[in-house]
Amino acid sequence: MGSPRTPRVRRGLFEQARILVVRGELPAAHQALDAVLVAEPTHRGALLLKARVLLDERDGPRALAVLDGAVAAWPRSAEARNERARCLHAIGDDVAAPGALVPCSTRATTTSRRDPST
Repeated sequence: MGSPRTPRVRRGLFEQARILVVRGELPAAHQALDAVLVAEPTHRGALLLKARVLLDERDGPRALAVLDGAVAAWPRSAEARNERARCLHAIGDDVAAPGALVPCSTRATTTSRRDPST
């Protein structure tokens, strides 16, 4: 598989990888995910799916490395942090797992102010 150059091709390849994972065709899924990540190393969906597949294959250390990259690329992503905490728990690091989560009180909140004249 070559390196997908356009966002449309990457999206298609990522969707193909998702289907391959569901079918249990993990070597082909890894190839598709790797191709996406070569072209776009911070593709959040590909990083999270790659880590999930590695964790399902019981390759916790590699999954954690991928998730460390996801959290570094997407520091405000609750999904990336949650997956990292889940991975830490799965590999037996129950001490670090809760610290990997984002506390509710520190999450960014948005407030919308309604214009009273409307």
